[in-house]
Amino acid sequence: MKKAVLDSCIIIDYVVSESNEKHSDLIKTVLEKNIGYVSASSLPGIIEAVKKSDGNRLDFLYSLLKKLNVAKTPSYIDYSDRLAKIDFKNYLTELSARSIDGAVVTTDGDFLNNSDKAVRPDDFMEDLIKNDNIDSKEVIFFNLYEINRRFYPKFEKSLDRVLNSGWLILGKEVAEFERKFSEYCGVENCIGVSNGLDALILIIEAYKRLGMFKEKDEVIVPSNTYIATILAISTAGLVPVLVEPSIDTYNIDPDLIESKITEKTKAIMVVHLYGQACDMDRINSIAQKYKLKVIEDCAQAHGARYKGKRTGGLGDAAGFSFFPSKNLGALGDAGAVASNDRALSDCVRILRNYGSEKKYVNFYKGYNYRLDEIQAAFISDKIDFLDEDNDRRTLIADYYLKNIKNSKITLPSVPKYTEPVWHQFVIRTEDRDKLQEYLKNNKINTMIHYPIPPHKQNAYKEWNSMSYPIAEKIHKEVLSLPISQIMEKREVERVVEAINSY
Repeated sequence: MKKAVLDSCIIIDYVVSESNEKHSDLIKTVLEKNIGYVSASSLPGIIEAVKKSDGNRLDFLYSLLKKLNVAKTPSYIDYSDRLAKIDFKNYLTELSARSIDGAVVTTDGDFLNNSDKAVRPDDFMEDLIKNDNIDSKEVIFFNLYEINRRFYPKFEKSLDRVLNSGWLILGKEVAEFERKFSEYCGVENCIGVSNGLDALILIIEAYKRLGMFKEKDEVIVPSNTYIATILAISTAGLVPVLVEPSIDTYNIDPDLIESKITEKTKAIMVVHLYGQACDMDRINSIAQKYKLKVIEDCAQAHGARYKGKRTGGLGDAAGFSFFPSKNLGALGDAGAVASNDRALSDCVRILRNYGSEKKYVNFYKGYNYRLDEIQAAFISDKIDFLDEDNDRRTLIADYYLKNIKNSKITLPSVPKYTEPVWHQFVIRTEDRDKLQEYLKNNKINTMIHYPIPPHKQNAYKEWNSMSYPIAEKIHKEVLSLPISQIMEKREVERVVEAINSY
């Protein structure tokens, strides 16, 4: 949806006009749709103009400005630009519009004649109405731009703070993120790292350095997971042992774990797939019986709860990913290790930084798996909104669960012990590809998580002849429906209507 930078003449006319009738439809529309902006460079002139015209309208002006987004004035100024030479004030407003890929809505004739970004209010409204029929638009599976747009002012402030500090690696921002996220997860230790895969690798490597694991030891892991979980075990020199999931929850089936335990088994790596926690009491009971470590892959489960307790503190250690599409996503790759085990956490902290606790003194043969300052700052900006975003996803999931009624579709099952955060809303159907094509024809985008089970991947061709029928069935039938905190109500309704008509 096109964003509107309201030129100063629009805002001034609206504020000082009798009964605020001038441009009222435009102002109301851009506020309702959250697409209204004011250029930072225009603010002083707007305030001064209203003061001179009618000082009694200042409070009304400020109440309006608080509802508008602020489009920054970029520092990449080109003094040779044609508009800059004609009217520098208008040039700065145009720059603000370009920074958000928006239009300048104005009644200024010179601006309209000299800028391809300037449009009349009536033309903007006409174009908006023409392109804003939600029933004719695509339902986007995941709109990363809109999800992050809400945080742009915070990101800008954080970027300035990091750049001005002159410290870009393992500084105050990483320390603050680690404090906030450990507090959020309810654990004593959090170590920011480069990504989710490296987080899991570091946990295993730390246990090796502490003498608890060794090469060729075995780690039990679900046969139904994204391959990164298994890659972490292989990369660290241990042996993944696949265990089938429950067909109802898609998570590892505790009933099948014990039969796979051998004298070489050292850990159970659980995956809280799609944002739903595993049955941790039963898994931890098995682990205690056989003296095994429990490692959580929480890449999709930021904030998910098991019997009221958040993931990340349900086992001995946990790995998180902050890939941009996660419920808590960075603006690039990032990850973290969470644990209540101080010895393990200290070891991970050293291993992530070349095996060094003190500069140029290397205790271990370590790695460069560090989280940088800017990603740490961005994630910290978003943590405070994670529960709110998860609640919105839950409302959408609840609507799907209550209103999708099609005998061809198997809906997700939610055990009483878990409070999912719905990283994905995954249904199953025997004719998955046909359904996906049908939804695409109805302008509804979907994805498959995941089309090929790990044991059928060429990366593990030594497993290709093995049979894991439940995992194979899941990977053949699953389809992920659109779900995110910024989906509109009508988009959710369209998804339900299309599936029920299938």
